[in-house]
Amino acid sequence: MNEQGRIDPPKLPVARVIVTALWHCWKSSRAILAVMVLPALVVALVTFLMFRSSALPDAPVRWVARGIQVFVLIFAAVSCHRVILLGPESVPRWGVTGWHRREWGFVLLALIVGIASTASSLAGGIAASIVLMIPVNLLDVASQSWMIWCTEASTLIVGAYVMGRLSLALPAMAVDEPINLRDAWRLSSGNAVRLMVLVAVIPWLLRFAESQLAAMFQSPADYWTVSTALYLLLTPLEIALLSVSYRALRPAA
Repeated sequence: MNEQGRIDPPKLPVARVIVTALWHCWKSSRAILAVMVLPALVVALVTFLMFRSSALPDAPVRWVARGIQVFVLIFAAVSCHRVILLGPESVPRWGVTGWHRREWGFVLLALIVGIASTASSLAGGIAASIVLMIPVNLLDVASQSWMIWCTEASTLIVGAYVMGRLSLALPAMAVDEPINLRDAWRLSSGNAVRLMVLVAVIPWLLRFAESQLAAMFQSPADYWTVSTALYLLLTPLEIALLSVSYRALRPAA
């Protein structure tokens, strides 16, 4: 309790959350793999059709394929959250396959969180560039590479901050304990940096590792296939990190 008589929010133990998330992925590996089967088949079919028509698909085709991949994984995310927070018996054997209110609510929330994070990151980048233009003009600096670096860093940090604070609404919706984004923001109070690390920084590091491993393969088809396979394998861990964070911070019933 602080000096104003308010109860301080619990602090997320980042290391313990990571270990617990790994433990859940191992403990429920059979159930998690089962709920990832259908999304993996859809992604595999999309990949096959994409590279069947061309060895190097155009950018719009790749974006559409990536969008389909993200969309089907949203349903896998609902199942994974439920497996981790409620147990394997809370979902059918092959995961969520219907279009229920819960799933539509999760899709809508995921879109809103994504749009809010993107808009915030752009706003942060613009604000940083405006602020940095003042010393650049005053000092007449010839090289502006540092300004570009600071602007990009501000863009990523602001987007990750907003994503970390709002993302707690996603596991809440998955387990039928819906909260609005204002409540998610309040629930994440005092843990913004920790959530930013767990929800944004660690997934980014995993994506970077995926890209580096996939870069070992020369052809675009091999690169896409390997990166997608690694993405599917590591996505449950990212979901588990968010699930465990929500369980540690959610209000008592």
